[in-house]
Amino acid sequence: MVDERFVFIVLKLCGYIHRDIKPDNFAVGREEDNNFHTIFIMDFKFARKFRAEGKDLRLEREQAAFRGTPRYASITALSMKEQSRKDDLESWWYMIVELMIGRLPWQDLEPNQLEEMKHMKKQVRLKQNLKIFLKNTPQEYMTNIIQYIDTLQYNSIPDYDHIAAQLAAAVKAHYLNYESPPDWDLMTAYQGPRYQKNVEAEMGKA
Repeated sequence: MVDERFVFIVLKLCGYIHRDIKPDNFAVGREEDNNFHTIFIMDFKFARKFRAEGKDLRLEREQAAFRGTPRYASITALSMKEQSRKDDLESWWYMIVELMIGRLPWQDLEPNQLEEMKHMKKQVRLKQNLKIFLKNTPQEYMTNIIQYIDTLQYNSIPDYDHIAAQLAAAVKAHYLNYESPPDWDLMTAYQGPRYQKNVEAEMGKA
């Protein structure tokens, strides 16, 4: 089974936060290198060590310059505050939701409209708004993930196993298979989108 946690685990074991998680910073391996099933993370220009020398965690600065891409930036980052491990996770969540539904509600805002973007990200978390926002995703599991991320503080150690378990539950609920080749596998004919909700159960009711 592919381990969804590997990107974050490797970065965190090295003591770094990325601070610019977005689709543009991930790339598929090359066929000629026989690693086209591997997803690589790139662009570490905004990466920062969160562990100080001889300390477990850097002291949190009261203010910090904005680092990242506004569309995917955490509310903390948009507030010009110190980022930590939880902020990479929040950016990752926005990215995953965008990949599922095609666009984010705030993507038409200009990159300098940080306050407006922050407001929209807060609004989307309201119960009814979140339900609409996540309508075309594994809603229960994506809701659980962002609600968990929102409980984290600057010095929190994220429970990556919990997030991985939510993803695994979503995979199982939608009859997906970790062993299936990815859509871009050049050795396998593309079969169309595999995201379905309880297909067999629904067919059984017909």
